[in-house]
Amino acid sequence: MSDYKASNHLKGTRALPSFYWTGDTQMKCLRQCVTETRANAYANHIQRLMVLGNFALIAGLHPDEVNGWHLLVYADAYAWVELPNVTGLILFTDGEQLASKPYAAVDADSKRFFEGLEHDEKV
Repeated sequence: MSDYKASNHLKGTRALPSFYWTGDTQMKCLRQCVTETRANAYANHIQRLMVLGNFALIAGLHPDEVNGWHLLVYADAYAWVELPNVTGLILFTDGEQLASKPYAAVDADSKRFFEGLEHDEKV
């Protein structure tokens, strides 16, 4: 698994933003996910994959940063599950070893999640 752990096919280089630890961001959907994660050491798959994960993918975060965060903040996180989920599905940085496309998409579940949030059009 060490070769897989070193995967960085999309060459993500950015550090994890501090709001992943604090929730201090104007992006309400991210703030809500981080706040709930901090309170419960848990997040559902929409929050993990579609919200926090899509931001990590789009922002070009380094896979080690994202993998490490997932392992530290979620009570149900185990490397054998988180590594393929983060590296293969969320960041799509394993060169298509696990999936043929990134998980980044809006599906019915995530659409319902986002519809439940109030948002400020100015942000």
